[in-house]
Amino acid sequence: MMQGEYHSMLEICKVSPSFAPHPICWGSCAEETGRHFLLLKFHDLKSGTPSAADFAREFAKLHKESSSPNAMFGFHLTTYNGNLPQNNMWTKSWEEFFSNGIWSMLALEEEARGPSEELQELSKALLGKVVPRLLRPLETQGRTVKPSLLHGDLWIGNIASDKATGQPVVFDSSAYYGHHECEFCFF
Repeated sequence: MMQGEYHSMLEICKVSPSFAPHPICWGSCAEETGRHFLLLKFHDLKSGTPSAADFAREFAKLHKESSSPNAMFGFHLTTYNGNLPQNNMWTKSWEEFFSNGIWSMLALEEEARGPSEELQELSKALLGKVVPRLLRPLETQGRTVKPSLLHGDLWIGNIASDKATGQPVVFDSSAYYGHHECEFCFF
């Protein structure tokens, strides 16, 4: 988890150094098995949300100026949304990456709650009909989707403003390269 967040924040800082706390290191505690740490540059944060214009500008920069290292969708290691591992396996199409992520979440749901015929039936329809109908046209007839760096866990609890500069700061990232509009799918 800490390794994933370290690399997520590192990627964000490469594109926009002031938009996220710069990661310093991550590791495991020597004296306590199962305990890990992540050390980031300190930002004194002020309460409330950042300026909408500044926040939008920084996200637009992140999405426009980032580029996937292999022109594919995914990330080079597993990141976590809360305590849930994200399927970041590299794929060539946005539809495939998105579908893999949904399948992974559905598998975690079944593992936690047991099998559900209703959920399995709805999942087949979602992934067999809905997702292809909505996403496949984005990458056909000469159209492409540029894999952009996404924060991956964007919500009001993971954004703030730096007290000294007033600039927006994001943290607790589970980054991946995906369709830039997906950043706001689950916001």
